[in-house]
Amino acid sequence: MQSEIRREWARRDPASWARQHRRIQDGPFTLIAPLEAIYRDRHPGVVVAKAAQVFMSEFCINLALWVADTRQGGRGHVLYVFPAREQLGDFVRARIDSAIEQSPYLQSRVRPSRGLQADKSADNVGLKRVGESYIYFRGSNAEAGLVAVDADLVIYDEVDRLRSGTLDLGSKRLGSSLLGWQRYVSTPRYAETGIDALWQRSDRRQYHLRCEHCGERQPLAFPDNLTEDGAVVCRACKGALDRLSVGEWVPEADGADLHGYHMTKLLSPRADLPALARLGYAVLRRDVTDTSAIQEFYNQDLGVPHTPEGGQLSRADITACIADYSLGDWKPAVGCCMGVDVGAKLHVCINAPGPDGKTRAAYIGSVREFSDLDSLMRGYDVGRCVVDAAPEGHAARQFAARWPGRVWLCSYPNTATWQHQDAAVWNDGERTVSAHRTLTLDATFARVRERRIEYPCEVMAIPEFAEHMMAPVRVVEKDGAGNLVARYVEAGRDDHFAHASNYLVVAESRKMPSLPFGWKRP
Repeated sequence: MQSEIRREWARRDPASWARQHRRIQDGPFTLIAPLEAIYRDRHPGVVVAKAAQVFMSEFCINLALWVADTRQGGRGHVLYVFPAREQLGDFVRARIDSAIEQSPYLQSRVRPSRGLQADKSADNVGLKRVGESYIYFRGSNAEAGLVAVDADLVIYDEVDRLRSGTLDLGSKRLGSSLLGWQRYVSTPRYAETGIDALWQRSDRRQYHLRCEHCGERQPLAFPDNLTEDGAVVCRACKGALDRLSVGEWVPEADGADLHGYHMTKLLSPRADLPALARLGYAVLRRDVTDTSAIQEFYNQDLGVPHTPEGGQLSRADITACIADYSLGDWKPAVGCCMGVDVGAKLHVCINAPGPDGKTRAAYIGSVREFSDLDSLMRGYDVGRCVVDAAPEGHAARQFAARWPGRVWLCSYPNTATWQHQDAAVWNDGERTVSAHRTLTLDATFARVRERRIEYPCEVMAIPEFAEHMMAPVRVVEKDGAGNLVARYVEAGRDDHFAHASNYLVVAESRKMPSLPFGWKRP
């Protein structure tokens, strides 16, 4: 009777399943207290923003094996997504195969039952068969491998490093599932990108502990709960706090469509807290100047995003530029410039001098075809337009040919070999411009921070605009020669309007052309 009860609990609960069927170095599988609720959460969408080494890889492995072994949703198929296909071999051999080898139960379940050919096809680094179900391991850089899978659970490992669009592709693989679970797990990197963007959409649960001295309930945070010598204390009374005691997850935002958990290294029994405290307080005192070390402290040790000072636009930067006008109500008389970034759509920004001479946004939007740009050129009487030279080079050149003297094609060359004094170099004969990506983006974002541009009152409601403008993050890193260089990283989300704005700033950096004799508007 007891064995039947244990089997039933294991079928319903991944934590009980792991305790019953997993072995770790010939010992029983155990869980730290904060992980119990994460394992047992049956919400369709769960987000875990985590520090390094807080047992979340084991969580992903156990959840995948449990769903497959117990055929959750009737099928039990799992899609396990990594940033790159090249990671699969090491992970599967070191973590998945090791888990199977250490568990007699899993050895019996993973062994295929349909002959030698099934054994060969269902036991490799991209596919594991558990009972009658399958676990597919795929890299986000191989789209074909993602779209060929029908899943009941999708696990996204290291969300911040996944290729753009992977989350949308993964969610579509659940269309026929009766379970339909998604688990997003990652160390955060920058604010409002990757896992942090998902975390902000979630109910944002923090693990609260109760102080035995004063009764204060609190989540562990640095530096509030950690002294310089590495002791964990209550933020209120500064009495000793047992960080390994049983607490509770408390949401900050009830009713969100995602359950979110934050796992800091302060909750891990294996964390070297004195070392963490030494580094953390050195960062606070600015004794540490290595930007990479600072970034890794916040991301890997605390499990929180960190954006270098001045490295990313914020919503407040954009809203501070809002002026008392609407795009539909204001039409500029003269002086329009346009920037176009080319992707699946054409993202377009048009600026002109406002009533007081300050630069003002006249149009922000996207169109499908280059022919649509012709209408914008005519409607706003654009004097200079700078267009992304790639990836639609042929269509862009045809567009430029229709507007001689007004349209220029822009490219970002390798800045490591940039030898020009100016941030943009114009080639009058070919109607092209080469722009230093970092220097021009610096100028574009500085104009927003310094409120030297006006945006319409509806700017925050324009689809994608604010998100794209906040996407690029400026970081300072060492190059191959050990020199510190600044560059912008995409941080895992689309940034088309940021580059459209940048091309627009490049366009505005040069005087309007004098029209050639006999020029006529197309």
